[in-house]
Amino acid sequence: MPLNEIDGPAPLAAHFGLSEAVRDRLAEYDRVLMEWAPIHNLVARSTLPERWARHFADSAQLLPLIPDDARTLVDLGSGAGFPGLILAAALADRGVSVTMVESTGKKAAFLAAAAEAMGLDNVAIRNERIEAAELPVADVVTARALAALPKLLGYAARACGPETVLILPKGQDVEAELTEAAKSWMFEHRKHPSVTNPDAAILEVRNLASRASDTRSDPPARPRRRQSERRRR
Repeated sequence: MPLNEIDGPAPLAAHFGLSEAVRDRLAEYDRVLMEWAPIHNLVARSTLPERWARHFADSAQLLPLIPDDARTLVDLGSGAGFPGLILAAALADRGVSVTMVESTGKKAAFLAAAAEAMGLDNVAIRNERIEAAELPVADVVTARALAALPKLLGYAARACGPETVLILPKGQDVEAELTEAAKSWMFEHRKHPSVTNPDAAILEVRNLASRASDTRSDPPARPRRRQSERRRR
């Protein structure tokens, strides 16, 4: 089935090879989403009819990029749970714990309600601003539709260690964002094509480091002696 025709948990699970348990978790997620979405601004309401392709599949395509030995994941600006709750549902049986950071109280409350309905015990929800949060060093950091890459890397660096991999869906401006980000950050990256949008890509970023932290200032210039201090001939 083409991705743009996926319209529910069963076709999504079949396409991505997800278990029945994951399928059922995603069905519960969708139930809670559709209860909350008419009341709260969780996602653009115009996208709800095509949510399974637009949001669920777009998030599920990150799964093959998660390293097999990953055990911790931080999702930044989690919003309505895309991709954080999708990944938490699919990775629960692999023992991966997911920390979701969301500053808006209503969205954080929704994430808690959805995680409870899905029966997830591998999710921690942090209702705070990323800039102020003390984040654990994660094996994987994700973020979707949060910020342009230069700013996004600054957020992600708060949860990065030497082996952390960042998995970041980006839109059609990805090349311009990479060029701008390289002015402030050093990193290695691979660009994977999005399977849900031909104009989009998924960045896999490793070895992130700030250029500012790598800059060594020149030694201070030796002060000149005033004329009166020079030795007279």
